[in-house]
Amino acid sequence: MDIATISEILVGWSTLFVLGTTLFYIKKYTDAAFKMQETAERQTDELIRQRRLSKLPGFAHSLMRLEHETQDGILEIFFELEITNIGNGTALNIYPEPLTLRDGHEVYFEDYSFLSVGESAVLTGKIHGKIYEPGPEKARLWELKMGGTAHPYKIKLIFTDIDTNRYSQTLMGEERVILHG
Repeated sequence: MDIATISEILVGWSTLFVLGTTLFYIKKYTDAAFKMQETAERQTDELIRQRRLSKLPGFAHSLMRLEHETQDGILEIFFELEITNIGNGTALNIYPEPLTLRDGHEVYFEDYSFLSVGESAVLTGKIHGKIYEPGPEKARLWELKMGGTAHPYKIKLIFTDIDTNRYSQTLMGEERVILHG
């Protein structure tokens, strides 16, 4: 072996070493850059979530069942769902899902389009297929059939925020019954 051959072998190995080392550090740099990008994306997602929560509408509510006997002795029953926006942002396109009563009837409430922070609205609900029962004795039977004057309920309220993100909140409690003569 002469010096030229040894020199070529050394140049070849040193080139291979330099290329291998370069590849190793490029891979290491790429992995670090990828991890930084993932961290930045997680932080951005968390900031977006915090921003949405900081202006998220939230609701306090009450539900009343109103019963009114007409001059004809017909008992009319309807519901009032009062909602108050106690959250940090405006609620848009508010609509409650139907309330299912113990006897299987459903109450459909009207929708509401816009509720600012601190504002209240009363949504009237009507029983699907309207239930009318004549006479005060029938009203008492209605109360017994429904299990008394206070009934637990769950109503899912669906709404959007000002950025059109869609949310829902489940309203739970016991309805109050008000009899009007």
